[in-house]
Amino acid sequence: MSFLIGSDFKRPDSEVVDAFTRVGTAALGHLTDFGFPRGLRPVAPCGPFAGPALTVKIPHVDSTAVHRAMSLIRPGDVVVIDQSGDDRRSSFGGTLAGIAADLGAVAAVCDGSTNDVEEIRELGFPVYSRGVTSLTTRVLSLEGRINVSAVWSSCRATSSSVTGTASRSSRPRRRRRSPAGCCGSRTRPRGWIYAAASGQARPWPP
Repeated sequence: MSFLIGSDFKRPDSEVVDAFTRVGTAALGHLTDFGFPRGLRPVAPCGPFAGPALTVKIPHVDSTAVHRAMSLIRPGDVVVIDQSGDDRRSSFGGTLAGIAADLGAVAAVCDGSTNDVEEIRELGFPVYSRGVTSLTTRVLSLEGRINVSAVWSSCRATSSSVTGTASRSSRPRRRRRSPAGCCGSRTRPRGWIYAAASGQARPWPP
């Protein structure tokens, strides 16, 4: 898996984003049984958020793609990181949270652990992850993927989705790409991510 950056995508209108922030994620539980992530928790107390997913898939220890993805953030994005099943390490801490916030991202969802919790709390930047650790990934410049389907918490996130929407038109057409994921959920580029005050987040649709 060498470095691969998928096509950029059109961001949604602000009216659509505002509508999602007014809907509780629990309301979706009355309508569907699929797509709900497991094991994600907010690193610090945070309010609701919604936005398109900027997805990143990294090969366990090498988080170079996460750092590269910072340059692709657009205002309103939610950064979704697939760590290929490795929840022992953190690929997202206080420094990246600060950069993402400055660039206009509204949240980050990590299928792994998080470090620099106090910094993130002081920033007030919403970060969901599987836990907290001092063991971090490395910038090794080996491989990674950006703007590809992501799988997290047993759900799927595509680039553009913690609930996330995805459409057929958002799927890459030029070449087949392995999905990026977070806690088992799949999110495709142009999917949706949102979280409610209840602290739950998921890709929509699953």
